[in-house]
Amino acid sequence: MIEHYYPGSRQTGTSEGSGKSDARRPRKSQEIVEKVNQVLAAIPDVPGDLRRAVEEWSPNLFGLEYIREVGYQSYLDSDSSLEQIWGAAALLADGVDAARGEGRSLNEDEIEEARRAFVEAAEKRGETPGYSHQKGELMTIANNTVIIAAIMERLSSPAVK
Repeated sequence: MIEHYYPGSRQTGTSEGSGKSDARRPRKSQEIVEKVNQVLAAIPDVPGDLRRAVEEWSPNLFGLEYIREVGYQSYLDSDSSLEQIWGAAALLADGVDAARGEGRSLNEDEIEEARRAFVEAAEKRGETPGYSHQKGELMTIANNTVIIAAIMERLSSPAVK
């Protein structure tokens, strides 16, 4: 089971199983999942384990504008593994937007910084009672930061709106 909480609101929910529609998911979460699935369908050769992890974690990786607005550093430094995941995702999203604004791709240092943030969050999640089984999925996400960045970039495309 993955916990979902939407920063800046009191909206929470949980989901079980990879890629399954779950009536308990808040509306925003379901919209994000649908958009991410649309983008994933357009990206060739996404490994199955990564696809499953992204589908499951998408509400905690994408659409985190509130965290970006208030600043993701406090989330990266949090004792909460979920907040660290949000911080890592917001860090990557900021990098993607900055690179796009400058007409370039993310550079190796930016990718590595985000990957390290995801690894740290995955390690913390692995130490969190009741959630240690999620470390593998998060390490898969961390090890595929370039693909996560590509998804973020495509999510901002008018074709996905």
